[in-house]
Amino acid sequence: FPSPKNFLKTYTKNLTNPPFILVLEITVFPILFLYLKNISETSFADIYKILLLHALLGIILFLILCTILKNINKGAIVATLFIVVLSNYMLFEKGINLLIPNLKYWHILPLLLVICLHLSYFIIKKTKEENINNITVPLVIALSALILFNLITAVPTILAKVNTFTQANENTNYHSVEGQPNIYYMIFDECASFYVMEHYYNYSPSTFYDYLKNANFAISENSRNESGNTDSILTNCINIDYVVNSKMTAAEREQYRESPELYNLLKEEGYSLKGVGDTNWLNLESVNNNKKVERESIEGYNFNQLVINNSFVAPFLKYTGTDAAKLVLDTFEYMQDQKNINPDNSEMTLLYLCTPHQPFLFDANGNNVSPQNYDNWADDQYYLGQYQFIIKQIQKTIEILLKKDPNCIILLSSDHGPRFKEEIPYEDKIRILNAVYYQGESISEIQDQSIVNTLRIILNKRFDLDFPLVEVSDGNKK
Repeated sequence: FPSPKNFLKTYTKNLTNPPFILVLEITVFPILFLYLKNISETSFADIYKILLLHALLGIILFLILCTILKNINKGAIVATLFIVVLSNYMLFEKGINLLIPNLKYWHILPLLLVICLHLSYFIIKKTKEENINNITVPLVIALSALILFNLITAVPTILAKVNTFTQANENTNYHSVEGQPNIYYMIFDECASFYVMEHYYNYSPSTFYDYLKNANFAISENSRNESGNTDSILTNCINIDYVVNSKMTAAEREQYRESPELYNLLKEEGYSLKGVGDTNWLNLESVNNNKKVERESIEGYNFNQLVINNSFVAPFLKYTGTDAAKLVLDTFEYMQDQKNINPDNSEMTLLYLCTPHQPFLFDANGNNVSPQNYDNWADDQYYLGQYQFIIKQIQKTIEILLKKDPNCIILLSSDHGPRFKEEIPYEDKIRILNAVYYQGESISEIQDQSIVNTLRIILNKRFDLDFPLVEVSDGNKK
């Protein structure tokens, strides 16, 4: 074992030794595995920081144990044992809780650490050096093979992503036509239809419904979209057609958002485009959200949060929802500021917010919800409370828009309804909020139509086009 004087020099030479490689691979493998299995949904830029952090912590632990044990092979095996347990702690906890539900974090973590210490003692005192060597090399080979296999299977998606991001956008020069009515297209993720709220939440949003009716909104109470996949639904929406489905990879769907038909058509008609809220992923830069786009899981977690949620530090680094809540509040504040409303300005504003979709951050009065209930679908009060708060803000926004810009067109919709309330049948989970204000006129044609067909109807009427209605279809509805 190296003396302190030759410590750095010796370890630099040993970077290609199996013990060092084992620790490095066991540290980064879970992150690489998660990344490669979801490579279509995220980018390397989203993971490299946490990948480097895990690798650094693993190497530090390895060096400390080698120094204490004065044996590089035993240091590697013991480090590997602790890395596996600590980085995947929450998975162990869930497994133990299936057998003993009453055990908590402060029971399970010490128990696992004691087991690790006993196993470490056995490795250090009872295991021969040659036996440890016989374990180290096969583990390195197995992990290398697994990483290589996952990398090979991800190659087609990697190539598709490279192709997507290297395609040049068309830089067409569009002319501006002044004096056209503004179009406000507001989409709220997982916002239930009036029917669903009444039948499955025992709540009648009559105040909002009556307001829309009195404000000359046409309301379609039986509209449904093609699936429960937001990525597919909104990609189809901004292409005014069913060009993608849920079976496609995210990279394939993303190609259709590079230069979508809706944006091109509106520009050709002399409209400028403005994104508000979380529209960056729809290839429309948001005026109030310059945050880098990160793909999120259905629960609203980004890649780094998913990795942390598996580790032993998860209880101390819980997702707070602060940024998500701020985006919601900032978006409504922007829309309700009359300085941002310019009547008959030939402008299309696309607003998208991932709410009342979980995480459930607000109660009915806009107060904060405790983090342990961010994903609580079992208790109706959490989805219902957030729904009520969002509906109040939508109504306030519409009131201001109609007061300042009565000649406008407003499309109010959602992509799907609440998907994780078990008693709601699938056909009602894809039932949506769909209401249209068209310069105070009656628009009965939108009844029972999806958002794609509703958009076609409005575009036909506004620009004297002849889009036919299209069949609502998806390759993987559920």
